[in-house]
Amino acid sequence: MSLGLRTRVMILIAAAMVPAAAVGLLNASREARHSLHMASEQVVALARQLASDNGQMVGGTRDLLEAVATFPSIESGNLEHCRRVLTRMQGKLRQYAAFAVANPAGLVICSSQPLSDPVSVADHPWFPRALAGDGLTVGDVRPEGIAGTPAIHFARAIRDPGGKPVAVAFAAYDIAHLRSTLTHAELPAAGHLSLVDSTGRIAFRSPDPENSVGKLLPDGGILRPMREEGEGVTEGMGVDGKRQIFGFSPLGGTSDTGLFAVISVERDELIASALATFWLSMAVVAGVGFLVGLVGWFGSGLLLRDIRRLAGTAERLAEGDLAARVAFDGGSREIGELSHTFNGMANALETRTRQTETALARLKRANADLDRFTQVAAHDLREPIRQMVTYAQRLERKLGDRLDGDSREEMGFIAESARRLHAVFHDLLDYAQTRPPEVAVPVDAQQILMTVVPDFLPAVAERGGTLDSEPLPSVMADPHGLEVVFREVLDNAVKFHSPQRPPQIRITTETLAGYAMTTVADNGIGFDAEYEERIFNPFVRLHPMGLYPGTGIGLAKCRRIVEGWGGAIAASAMADGGCEITLALPTIPTENT
Repeated sequence: MSLGLRTRVMILIAAAMVPAAAVGLLNASREARHSLHMASEQVVALARQLASDNGQMVGGTRDLLEAVATFPSIESGNLEHCRRVLTRMQGKLRQYAAFAVANPAGLVICSSQPLSDPVSVADHPWFPRALAGDGLTVGDVRPEGIAGTPAIHFARAIRDPGGKPVAVAFAAYDIAHLRSTLTHAELPAAGHLSLVDSTGRIAFRSPDPENSVGKLLPDGGILRPMREEGEGVTEGMGVDGKRQIFGFSPLGGTSDTGLFAVISVERDELIASALATFWLSMAVVAGVGFLVGLVGWFGSGLLLRDIRRLAGTAERLAEGDLAARVAFDGGSREIGELSHTFNGMANALETRTRQTETALARLKRANADLDRFTQVAAHDLREPIRQMVTYAQRLERKLGDRLDGDSREEMGFIAESARRLHAVFHDLLDYAQTRPPEVAVPVDAQQILMTVVPDFLPAVAERGGTLDSEPLPSVMADPHGLEVVFREVLDNAVKFHSPQRPPQIRITTETLAGYAMTTVADNGIGFDAEYEERIFNPFVRLHPMGLYPGTGIGLAKCRRIVEGWGGAIAASAMADGGCEITLALPTIPTENT
């Protein structure tokens, strides 16, 4: 549908008002960012301080349970003595609701609290974790613990000299006592203080403890960053359904404790004044835009028509219509100059595109000719070399003892040179035919490595060495090429081992800037640092052929393959012998990159 002149002018004026609207909104957005930034710094600092102040609770409980684990009465089965000792401990440590010991089946066998019926803690989530681990395990918040009061459970396994778990000692820390240590904190306006376990259950909240204790925080809020980062600040939904800014820090300085101090403030409260400034700015911009629009409505000109014509031609070019040109039929001088320049650009684009297509066609023909030449060379050159080796060996057998020592040595040189020529030709042909795929695909590098490593384990074990590897990530490559690279690098690590020590080969990896940096390190004979670049050139050998077989083509082939995927390969000489070969392989891009 064709728009009228006035409508086009209004559109142009509206577009011109965008920068003015941005300037009008700058102060409001700056105020909002400042408020959120200050609140973020405040909540995380306060959370860190509270976590530090109450971290001794975790450390003290760890020490107590380690002491319980050494009770001789537990190992000897004197449960009455164990109960008396635990009862005395609780009498002196009123902040704990109970101390107890459970057998591996989860049945409580010794407790500071009198138990009328058998009590099992096997269904508590913390129990199997404590039974399997070696250190302190922090359980979730239980509305009713073994003492019948809300408590946080701490536990550790008791093991016999052979390392087998024989019991689990645990302590129930009274939530009421914890409350008394936290309520003195000075909170920001509209802020809340909470103590949260690793499952997201609230052990304490001030203000409003009655309606929050025992509830779970929403999964989409603080839980994931709290578990992954330990300490920091994030935004999410609170238990009251309102969006909050959370500052969190683990008690005791480590997330292993499973308890976090959390300070939260309502986001809407922080940006209320900024929102008021925002709407005022929007009203001003709208008013100015309306006045300017009235002026533009009564203006004249055909500027937008010509601009739309240019835009339409540009879209046709983008869709592949290289013959598209702007048909200028008069108007402003500026639009005429722009149309002329645009058409000149289109002409140049069409010419260069045609040239590129011609060059690509020639390149494809040249590659096809090269492939045919390689096949012919493989047949016509390999056969004469094979005959040279065969006849040299036949002459050596035929003449036998009739040759003197020098003649036999010279005959051996002929045969050996022919074999070396055959090996060099084979590797040269292999190098010429080594080409990466046109498109790299996601490849499980760990799976490829596991198909290669078993071929080298016997040689490493025979020399009393080891070959270890970290799990490798998936990368952008091709399976066959990656197998060739791993095989060549590991073959060098085994081949060039030091006779003075068993080979130690270690494969490590880390992800850096979109690349999987995989390093193969060995303690072999190594090389001088001046050859770190030259060893990737074809047929470069740093050691006599009689000592180490090969033609020096392996690493050159690796470089061609890896660089074809958009990666890189480098070598580093180690000061104490050995070397490191590092592969920088592109990782699989995510949907957001």
